[in-house]
Amino acid sequence: MKCSYCNKESIIFVRRTGKHYCEDHFAHFVLGRVKKYLDKHGIRNKRILVAVSGGKDSMVLLHVLWRLSGQYGLKITSFYLDLGIGGYSKPCGECIREISENLNLALLEVNLK
Repeated sequence: MKCSYCNKESIIFVRRTGKHYCEDHFAHFVLGRVKKYLDKHGIRNKRILVAVSGGKDSMVLLHVLWRLSGQYGLKITSFYLDLGIGGYSKPCGECIREISENLNLALLEVNLK
């Protein structure tokens, strides 16, 4: 299936919009949705703590907020709660530490032990 906006291959169909999106147009769509939320709720010049699990949803949210932080005056801190789940928590924590460092974000990490 082709993207509804260009001739590239679609990577996702969003039922809410009834459209197919290529990688570039989907990134633009997600960014636009977050901007709309921030504008609607008047979120500017705020400190935001983003709880991240290491999964794709929370990591995308962290990255999108980081991308918009300059435009909206946001100070982003990532928060990771290490649950100590064998085979899961360690690689997730490593991923979160690496991404937080790459984005130059403060990381608050709590280990349940």
